Amino acid sequence: MTVDPRHTGEWLDEVATRAAAQNEQYLELMVTPPFDHTAAIAKEFGWSANRGFTEFREQLLAHGLRDDVAVVRSYLDQAESSRRQSERCGEPNPAAPCDLKIRYIYQVLRAFPPEQVFAQTLLGFEAAVADPRIVAVNYVQPEDGQVAMSDYSLHMRMLDFFHGMYPNVHISLHAGELAPGMVPPEGLRSHIRLAVEQGHAERIGHGVDVMYENRPYDLLKEMAAKHVMVEINLTSNDVILGLRAGRPLPHLSPIQGTRCALDR
Repeated sequence: MTVDPRHTGEWLDEVATRAAAQNEQYLELMVTPPFDHTAAIAKEFGWSANRGFTEFREQLLAHGLRDDVAVVRSYLDQAESSRRQSERCGEPNPAAPCDLKIRYIYQVLRAFPPEQVFAQTLLGFEAAVADPRIVAVNYVQPEDGQVAMSDYSLHMRMLDFFHGMYPNVHISLHAGELAPGMVPPEGLRSHIRLAVEQGHAERIGHGVDVMYENRPYDLLKEMAAKHVMVEINLTSNDVILGLRAGRPLPHLSPIQGTRCALDR
């Protein structure tokens, strides 16, 4: 979720209060801290298919991308300070949500040009190494979007590279958040497998099109063997994909298979 930085603390307090009322003890929240400087550096270099990932990473770091880790930490510090103040944490009569532990998943916006996705992914991994409050990196924005679809394989190769550079940073990916009629048939056949095998996802969000993947039963066995967890996102599966309990995925038809996100 993208929240005005001035109100992130209020948002933390609201979700923590709600979670505490439901006897929850732990939350992982997806956040996109400011990354304007990182995006500017990426735009300055642009994207080149002939430039290796290692070279691009070194260029970005040499031009100050790592300085933005402090921006990320400051963003979380300010939000948590505001939350603690609202909940009277550390005072004689603290509110119940003070006992709730919150950690963060760094969101990378995948609907942007590849140089920005690469740079923001690098910032996410660097921030996760520097700040234990950040427990994973994830890619967000509609999976059926034009850029997300056309660059999906490239994004997974980026994650494969960063996983090699930062092997201790966890990766949790929304993959398979698709249904027939949203993308051409071939768009349903590989996203989850690529996320698991190339993107090193330890957890999959949605995954509802898994039975349209190539060799789906082999993929399910592989995910079980690797202990890849699956998030069941009930509300967004219903609202975005039109899927809910008792409403199975429709059979693929030629008409459905030719629609794309831009047609809606």
